[in-house]
Amino acid sequence: MTSRLDDLGRDSDWAGVRVVVAGLGVSGRAAADTLQHVGADVTVLDERDRDPDDEQAALLETFGVELRLGPGATAMLPD
Repeated sequence: MTSRLDDLGRDSDWAGVRVVVAGLGVSGRAAADTLQHVGADVTVLDERDRDPDDEQAALLETFGVELRLGPGATAMLPD
C-alpha cells in the first residue's frame, strides 16, 4: 500500500503537508520556495544566525515559510 506522501509529485497539491527543510543555503531556499509554492506548510531550520540583509529569507517569510535560525534551531524538530 502506498502512502499519500509517496503519491505526491511536482504537479500535486501539497496542502496540509508539513515539511522541514534542513538549511537555508542555495538548495534549501529553492526547496522551501518550491514546496511553499505547491501548498506545503514549510519550516526551515538552520544553525546559522539570520543575516538582517538577507532579502530572500525575508521573502520566504512573507510567503508563509517559517524560519527557525540560529544556534539550537535544529535541536528540536517541529511537531
